[in-house]
Amino acid sequence: MIDSQTALQLVSEHLTKMERDMNDCRSALPDNENNPYLHLVIAGITEHDFGWVFFYDTKEYLETNDVTHALAGNAPLIVDRTDG
Repeated sequence: MIDSQTALQLVSEHLTKMERDMNDCRSALPDNENNPYLHLVIAGITEHDFGWVFFYDTKEYLETNDVTHALAGNAPLIVDRTDG
């Protein structure tokens, strides 16, 4: 069994990797100003019997509410409390 703090740590590590991968592949043109660096952050967490559901988006979208900074098609991350 894992606790909520461990689940949060797992998701934070996963988002860091996703952020790095997304930003590495953002444009074929390295100096393209239309592709700013995106920062992924947790936008919400819900707890259930099975574990936790973590919702995430970009820091820029959550701060500005500007949809040009929002992610599209991102599904929430689920962490099972029995095995992480």
